[in-house]
Amino acid sequence: MRGCTGAVRRWGPVLLGVASLVTLMGFAALAAVPSVSLNTSPQIGDVFFNTATDVYVSASITVTSGTIDDVKVIVNGESFDFLSGCSGQGTSCSFYENINLTSGAGTCSANNTITVQAFQGSEMGSASGTQFPDYSPPAVNPTVNVPDINTGWYNMTSGPPNLTLTGDDANPKTWCQSGVSEIHYDVFHEDTGIDDGEQIVSGSVASLSLSQDGVYTITFWAVDAAGNSSVPPTKFSPYEAQAASSSGNSGSPWWQAMVRPGPGCSGGGGLAVPAQANSGPPATPVPDQFGGPSVCNFSVDLTPPDLQIINQSPAPNANGWNNTSPVAITVGCSDNLSSWYVGFGGPGFIVCNNQGLPYNQGDQVTAVISFSGEGQLSQTVTAMDAAGNTAQLSVSAKIDLTPPLITITPGSGTLDSGTIVSWSVSDALSGLASCSTSLGSSACSGSTPLTQSMTLTVNAVDLAGNQASASQKFQLNSPSPLILMIESGKARVGDEISLEVVLVEAPLGLRQYQLTIGTNQAGLVQFESVDNRVPVEDPLDFSSSVSEHGQSVTFSLVDSLDQVQAGAHQVVLATLHLRALKAGKLDLSPLAFSVLNDQGSKEQIIFLPGQLVIQPRGS
Repeated sequence: MRGCTGAVRRWGPVLLGVASLVTLMGFAALAAVPSVSLNTSPQIGDVFFNTATDVYVSASITVTSGTIDDVKVIVNGESFDFLSGCSGQGTSCSFYENINLTSGAGTCSANNTITVQAFQGSEMGSASGTQFPDYSPPAVNPTVNVPDINTGWYNMTSGPPNLTLTGDDANPKTWCQSGVSEIHYDVFHEDTGIDDGEQIVSGSVASLSLSQDGVYTITFWAVDAAGNSSVPPTKFSPYEAQAASSSGNSGSPWWQAMVRPGPGCSGGGGLAVPAQANSGPPATPVPDQFGGPSVCNFSVDLTPPDLQIINQSPAPNANGWNNTSPVAITVGCSDNLSSWYVGFGGPGFIVCNNQGLPYNQGDQVTAVISFSGEGQLSQTVTAMDAAGNTAQLSVSAKIDLTPPLITITPGSGTLDSGTIVSWSVSDALSGLASCSTSLGSSACSGSTPLTQSMTLTVNAVDLAGNQASASQKFQLNSPSPLILMIESGKARVGDEISLEVVLVEAPLGLRQYQLTIGTNQAGLVQFESVDNRVPVEDPLDFSSSVSEHGQSVTFSLVDSLDQVQAGAHQVVLATLHLRALKAGKLDLSPLAFSVLNDQGSKEQIIFLPGQLVIQPRGS
């Protein structure tokens, strides 16, 4: 078959994409040399291998004058001659022929060489090129790990989407395949509107992981070694709406939508998109000419919600306790991405924005947790975003409504001197903050001996601020008095006399005393010294002194060894040493005294004075 027409003829499908154009033109040094134009790019179709042995070849030949005498086509070294003629100066024609090769061995390679030669007389013009006969663009098969099966999101449980794009250069006719040489993809952030731009990965496999939170649309395509390209589709709305009532949002002006994955993508997730007025749900994407959009859509949220305590009413005191009930704690929840529902889980699930409206980024939804009764009460609050990520916060309130318990023993009444009066304060819940007593003590427990009639009042405050007060009135029962006796005796003028000071009865014991003993008759006797008769720990615990003229003696004792206890009787305290100066009769009795009983109180005393009879010497 031969032909030369004014129109260019092409075989094979017209393919869009990135084409590697190779144009080789013949030329000659002289103007009469024919000009030949031949394009061997597989996307254009000047050379088209229908089979391994059937090839169409076309070329554009330009002549300045005269006629083309002959056209020769050489395919892989096999030559074919065609008589042809083009006449008219400055004219051009298109040459095309269907050539049957002797052998098609090795045709599916990149080294198919095609040459077209045009002859005009002795002058020849030629053009040649090579071609890999691959006329189909490659496909891309995406694979990705599955998201959370409950929410459709990639979350903390599922991990981020790890997308693998694998190129495949197979074609429907199972004809020549040059192999995938590049994977191209573009990541578009639907939530921010940012486009990362086209990325190119050499080879037939590209992998990417979307580890940042966001909603993504990924377009991708491949280029084979022959230069064929699967054209990236026009971006489309990645939403396929479902009726609002089916998602439980009946009456809401929002559509509950699911992201539609591209072919082979198992990814996808929930996304709420507004419905246009009177327009129904958003449109679904339209597949491109290669059987489907090369698009995958992923909703990625790897960040849990943020839970914070906003307010407690009423506020706790400085110790962290409340003494009123109930106590309400407001908890706030926010999330880093928009357009989903945020809820709380307590004893059940509390939906925070219970109007069913979508959560907008930056909003804070709240829930109020109420605590009643007493104790250290707590509740775990769980927030879940639409991706299924959860966060937990322990919320607690310390409530004490009961004042401290005050115990005073014994009860009110008339008590003997020295009776031990004790008090104790306790608080079963928050604990004690402070105590005070009418005795001036700040101890929350203690005791004291009763020495006088009194009213004991104890006050207490617990850590929650509850106050308590209790009082007991005690009347002192007057005991028998302490009895002191000075021994009586007889002597002659000039004699040294020794008389004992005896503690006849000591109902409450004796702690210390100080006595000054004198006479009612001056000049009859002279006091010389006093001896202590009660064992002491330190010699300084007993002291004595005689007045200037010996008319009285003063002595004191501290019972450091507790020798004279309550109920003691007939205890010799001291021995008085006197000298008789004149005859006569006199009484010895205390001129001054100070006596403290075993409880440290001043004691009532009965004195039994001693009588001394002094006779003249020699009588």
